[in-house]
Amino acid sequence: MIVDVRTGFPDDDAPLWMADHEPTWRDATVGLEIGIGVVPRLAVLLSSAESREEHGMLNYDVEMELRFSPWAWDMRYKVQSVKVNATGDSEITGTQLREVRVAELMRAGASRGIFLKLNRDEPPASFADWYGDDGPEFDQSSLGQTVRDAGPQEWVLKQVALHYQLASVASQPPAKAIAETFGLTARTADNWISKAKKAGILKPVALATPPAWEPTRAFEQETLFRMQQGRFKAMEGNDVQHQEET
Repeated sequence: MIVDVRTGFPDDDAPLWMADHEPTWRDATVGLEIGIGVVPRLAVLLSSAESREEHGMLNYDVEMELRFSPWAWDMRYKVQSVKVNATGDSEITGTQLREVRVAELMRAGASRGIFLKLNRDEPPASFADWYGDDGPEFDQSSLGQTVRDAGPQEWVLKQVALHYQLASVASQPPAKAIAETFGLTARTADNWISKAKKAGILKPVALATPPAWEPTRAFEQETLFRMQQGRFKAMEGNDVQHQEET
């Protein structure tokens, strides 16, 4: 889903139309200890052109407001309002209201409001820039295979914890996100999440002021190291198999 996500409100009570630019890492003024920054208020806009592409309809725009409150007990993005505007001389019907994809709009907006730093020489980028609107999908990648081969070791549980927390901040089902991200069964995902909690690796999201970008960069470096280890082991295994065959 292609949406226009904006921020830059002149004040906290300003209407959505006053948001004047796309979010950047400098707007991510709420820092979390997991190494990410969050833009506290977003306007998520789906134009009639997009509704035509998505639903085959021509007659409405959608405006959504997302807010992230650092003082809430469950620190995550929440939908504060959804407004559906008829275009031209059309009207909004109950059927069209039911077809507005609130969860998808929220995910698309939140993915552009969460910023993290994975490369040392580059500024922080949004979750959408790194992984796309739907988030990371490692199930068919070398990382996914490395994680599944390794099992619930400490470094794997760190992976589980980070992606669980990212999904929680974005108001997405975290257990489902873990299963889909790494290609795990729902039962295995639940088991690894439980292990991460018992080990004290997966903790409630906490504030960090100002945003501290280093944890996710260090996390990415360890991830690359583990993937390289997995590739080296696979190469060693292939060499042994080749020797046995010859």
